[in-house]
Amino acid sequence: MSHIGMGCSNRHFCWTVHAPAVSHFESPVRGTPPLAACGFTRHTRTIVPVGGFAMIVLPEVHFRAVTEHASSAYPEECCGALLGHRGDKGRTVADVIRCRNVHDTPTTRYAIDPAELVTLQRKARERGLEIVGFYHSHPDRPSYVSRTDLEEAHWLDCSYIIASVEQGSVAQVRSFELPAVGDEKQFTEEPLIVSYAEVKPAEAQFSFSHFGRISTPDLS
Repeated sequence: MSHIGMGCSNRHFCWTVHAPAVSHFESPVRGTPPLAACGFTRHTRTIVPVGGFAMIVLPEVHFRAVTEHASSAYPEECCGALLGHRGDKGRTVADVIRCRNVHDTPTTRYAIDPAELVTLQRKARERGLEIVGFYHSHPDRPSYVSRTDLEEAHWLDCSYIIASVEQGSVAQVRSFELPAVGDEKQFTEEPLIVSYAEVKPAEAQFSFSHFGRISTPDLS
């Protein structure tokens, strides 16, 4: 729950989020454990992004940073910011910044200090980056956006990554976009691409699952 105060080519190997998690498989990267337990499956075909679908691309090291933060913060919710670039097809993450959860009930909610966000935004601009999204965890709860998540999400045109953590281990990771269109504020699930090489959104290849507009059950 939230509150923010303010397929691939030979060069790339990507993963996409699916639910439920698929069975384990051998990782193609030496020394890298399988990601299937987090709901990832290997690409079996290439589909070019169409129909205005946005996506978010995370290099594997940044995906690990998110999941490790989520696991280490358990049983409390973790939170952080995603710095990167926006493109025609989505967002590419260049850095993941951990933030302090300053909410009074951190086991079920999170809040980022507005002063910390102002400083983070200034430092991002100095690096030629911008805030392209946020992440937080749901301890022992699904990785769906809750009614509270929607009501307290104020950064439009951003990605909101949610990691479900069960008994200290990340079970699933999903991403939701908050489009800056129309008067109605509504989350839309977007493809989450984890790449073992730097990938521009327009170059990434992925397969669709159940992405689209979703309901926001009251999980608060």
